[in-house]
Formats: sequence, structure tokens, C-alpha cells
Amino acid sequence: MDADAPFKIETIRDGLDQLFLGKCDCLIFSKWEGCTFWRMKQNFFRKCLSRFFNLLVRNLFNLDFKDTQGGAKFIKKDVFEKIRHDFICGGFVFDVELLLKLVQKGMVVKEFPIENYPVNFSTVAIFRDLIPVLTDLLRLKNRFAYAQKRIEQP
Repeated sequence: MDADAPFKIETIRDGLDQLFLGKCDCLIFSKWEGCTFWRMKQNFFRKCLSRFFNLLVRNLFNLDFKDTQGGAKFIKKDVFEKIRHDFICGGFVFDVELLLKLVQKGMVVKEFPIENYPVNFSTVAIFRDLIPVLTDLLRLKNRFAYAQKRIEQP
């Protein structure tokens, strides 16, 4: 969960019920699930960055999530034990790698809508973070393409 905790605790409890009732293996709290661009409580530039990153991830990895960077993800311990090894990405791309590993293992990942509260500060700096994020995405694409080829070959 993001350190700034921009979510209501009641909503988190409601979402966690999905996990505890066995309806999913991983729960993503998604600020974009059920929300439109214009209703999102973020500044315009941050919304554009978010949608661009999501489009990039969808196209590179065929991940059908509205918000891979939702700020809160909860995973069952036994599920995490199955995927926890060999992460190559940190920072902003860690979330994408985590979701890729879950999907690759056939785990059920559910997005749960959550209202976010705008935070007045951000750790995102487009010029500082752009190259490392793109580099990590390409490394991840290369790794998962290689893993997919190994799986497909007899």
C-alpha cells in the first residue's frame, strides 16, 4: 500500500472481504475502475501520465487492468509464495511484474474500485523517472517474451 494512504479504510475493508471470501487470489484497489477521466481527482498532467502508462502496459503485456499502479494490492500469502522469486524490477514497474507473474500462474486478480484522494505531493518526476521506467518495461518485456518462448517449445 502506498505510504500516503489516499484511501478510506472502510473501502479497504469492503475490498478485503473479496479476498477473505476466496473470490480472488490478489486484490488491486483501482482508482480507475468505474471512474472516468474527468471525474478522477488528480491534476490533468497526472491523469494523462496514468492513462499513457496504462495504455503502454496493456499493449506491451496484454494485461487487462484499468489501474496497475493503484497504490494498494493485497495477495494471499500462499499465492505470493508461488511467485515471490526472481523479481527484476523495482520502483514503478514492480507492480506490472507482480501482475504478470500472477496472471502467468493462473491466479485470479480482481480490481476493486476505490475513491482516491488527491495528494499534494508526488514522488513521480517525469524527466528523472522516464528512462528508468521505460528501461524496466523493456527488460520485463524481454524476460516474459523469453519465458513464453520456453513454455511454447516442445
